[in-house]
Amino acid sequence: YTLAGAFGMASLFAYVTGGPAVLIENYGLSAQQFGWLLGANGFAFMAASRLNIVALRHQTPAKLLARAVWVPVLVGLVLVAITLVMRVPLWLFVALQLAFFVGVARITPHAAALGLGPYAHIAGAASAMMGALQSLIPMLVGFALAAFSSGEPTTLAIMMTIGALGAGLSYEWGKRFAVPLGDEVMR
Repeated sequence: YTLAGAFGMASLFAYVTGGPAVLIENYGLSAQQFGWLLGANGFAFMAASRLNIVALRHQTPAKLLARAVWVPVLVGLVLVAITLVMRVPLWLFVALQLAFFVGVARITPHAAALGLGPYAHIAGAASAMMGALQSLIPMLVGFALAAFSSGEPTTLAIMMTIGALGAGLSYEWGKRFAVPLGDEVMR
């Protein structure tokens, strides 16, 4: 679960690293317009995270994560496919990356809860390890994007999708080893 959260955050760091080149240089946004867009993305991320609280009244974190983990992969694949066949209009690029942000926001809190839950007796150490991994992997993705980015939307979409795919594959691998936390719904 820690790796799923880390790769989810890595996909966001890919956008933060590559987004300015794509949106400012390729689409012609001003730095101020990009700042507003980044702020809107942050707001959408926080709003989607808040929706997780409402969802937890009816579902467990495990069920919510199982449904959410593949959403950013699908959105990312759509974005990659569209960028490969046409110059994506700005409105569509923004809409898809916003949907991507919302999808990742539905993953990270549940991955953290499920990753830390079995280790409540060593919560400090477990949280430190999770934080380290969730910083290291996004940093490496940011370096990779900075090294390989051409400023093209396709490159950014591919790196975001690789991060999301890493989250999905980590989830599938990790759920086989997960410690059950029960099926209770949080109230």
